[in-house]
Amino acid sequence: MNYKILSCLIFVIIIVAITFSYSMDFYIQSYDPSWYGLINSKNMDEIVKDKIFIIGSSNVYSINAEIINTELVEQQKNYLVYNLADMSDTTTKRITSIDNIISHKPKFVLYGIGIWEFQNFKAKSYSNTNFLLEPRNIFISLFENTMDSSVREQIPSSPKDRSLMLLKYILRGPDQHFHPFIKFDPTPINSYEKIIEEYGYPESNGFNFTEKNKKIIALKQILQKFEDNGIKVILFSNPQHKIVINSISENEIESFQRMLNQNAHDFEIPVYFFHDSYIDLDIWRDSFHISIHSDAKIYTNDISKIIFKELDDNAI
Repeated sequence: MNYKILSCLIFVIIIVAITFSYSMDFYIQSYDPSWYGLINSKNMDEIVKDKIFIIGSSNVYSINAEIINTELVEQQKNYLVYNLADMSDTTTKRITSIDNIISHKPKFVLYGIGIWEFQNFKAKSYSNTNFLLEPRNIFISLFENTMDSSVREQIPSSPKDRSLMLLKYILRGPDQHFHPFIKFDPTPINSYEKIIEEYGYPESNGFNFTEKNKKIIALKQILQKFEDNGIKVILFSNPQHKIVINSISENEIESFQRMLNQNAHDFEIPVYFFHDSYIDLDIWRDSFHISIHSDAKIYTNDISKIIFKELDDNAI
C-alpha cells in the first residue's frame, strides 16, 4: 500500500469535510427573514412588521411560529415570530450567526438552552478489527479525536439535505418561511414504551457547567452581544422527556439551573424553566423532542404566553 497516497487522500477528505461543513452553515449566517429567493418576487406584510426570533437546537423546533403569529394578528400586535431552531445547535455553533441575527434588529429573542448541550464529550474508541470490518470508522475516529468540538459539531448530519436546503434557499427562499432551518412537518406522538424500544435510554458522559466550559463562555458572549446592541434576550430551558431527566442526577440538574440563573442575573434578563415541565405528558416524539401534533400544543402555548407577557409588560 502506498502510504503517501493514503495520507494525501485522508488530508484531502478532512479539508473538504471542514470546508463543506462551513459552507453548509452559510445559509444560517446569511439568513434574511424578508428573503423569498431569486425567482420569487413576493412582497409580504411581514417585511414591515417587527420581528421576534426563537433560537436554539432541534428541541425548540416544535414551537409553532404560525400559531403564535395568528394569535398576534388576532390581538392586533404588529409582530411576527420566526423559529430559527437549527439541528444540533449549541452556543459555540450559534455564536457564528449572532451578528446576522442582530443585523435584523429583532425586538427580542427567546433562546432555548438544553441541559444535554453541556454534556462532556467523549470520543469513541475503535479496535483494529473494527477498522478492518468498517473502514469508514477510520474517518469517524479521526474527526472525533482530532477536530475541535466547535468545528466538529458544525459538520452537517446530512450533507445532501444541507446542500439542497442551501440551493432552494437561494432560488426560492425557505420551504417554510417561519421555520426556515428545520422542516416543520407533523410527527407522531409515541408512547413511553415505543420511545424506549426505538431510541433506548440516553447515556450521559457527565456535564460541565463550570465557567471554563467553552459553551458557557460562548453563551456569555452571545448575551453580551445582544446587550451591547440593545436587544433583550429571554432564556428558557428546553423540555426533556422523563427518560432523559431520570438519567441526570439531581445535582447536575441543580447545577444547570444555577448556571442559567446566574447568566440571567448577570445580564438582567428573565429565565423560564421547562426542562421538567412536561415529563408526565404524552406529547413526545422521542426522548428529546416534543411532537409536532395538534395534541402537543402546550409547548407552543407556554412560549406564546411569554411573548405576550413581554409585549404587554413593555407596551411595545
